[in-house]
Amino acid sequence: MKLKPGYFLLIIVLLHIIFVFLSMNQVFHGDEVAFLECAKGVLSDGRPVFDHSLFRPNQQCLWHPPTYIYIISASILFFGESIYAIRLVSAVFNAFTIFLVYITAKSIFYNNKRKEKIALFA
Repeated sequence: MKLKPGYFLLIIVLLHIIFVFLSMNQVFHGDEVAFLECAKGVLSDGRPVFDHSLFRPNQQCLWHPPTYIYIISASILFFGESIYAIRLVSAVFNAFTIFLVYITAKSIFYNNKRKEKIALFA
């Protein structure tokens, strides 16, 4: 029995989700700490602001586009403040990126007979 490429794509996404959930209990690092504080600022004040230090109070979190911060704050609002609620947004975007790369590679190689296999390897 020959499996269709859609099944392989589903297996790839499921493996990604399993690996993400297995590694979610690690400590926050890098921008995750700042994004968490900015999301808390959105929930408390309605804007992405946090007190970075005594010398820089009310620092705005606009070094990245704020949509991600607002989505994280919505996740915290629905699921509570936990590691899983905060990293869920990143996991969903990562899974969506896998599908997007697959669709993009498939459209780039639309004349190739092996476009499905090429897109899976992308």
